[in-house]
Amino acid sequence: MSEKNQDQEFLRQTRKTLNLQIDAIDDSTRSALSHIRRRAIAQLDSHSTKSKFRQGWYPILAATATASVIISIAITINMSATTDRLPTLEDMPLITATDDIMFYQDLEFYQWLDAEKVNG
Repeated sequence: MSEKNQDQEFLRQTRKTLNLQIDAIDDSTRSALSHIRRRAIAQLDSHSTKSKFRQGWYPILAATATASVIISIAITINMSATTDRLPTLEDMPLITATDDIMFYQDLEFYQWLDAEKVNG
């Protein structure tokens, strides 16, 4: 006999023995066991409802944490980008100069003129 057949035979004999023992139980014991079984199932159902409730919050909490990290990174990157645009030492003469604003409006022309002098 193969191992699988032995297992099947063992299960069949076990079921037969347990079913015979169930028939031998008196009504009051059977009622008490039934009551205990119903309470255990009800308790199991209440635990599964609570765990389903908790499982529903995990994705929301994970999304909130992810969004917080992304916002923190974005703010940090934005702050470092704004500090890169601070005036340098080369810009200080332009900032502190009292020249006419028309000069700065024609700055490109003066830069082109300067480049032509260097090339010509």
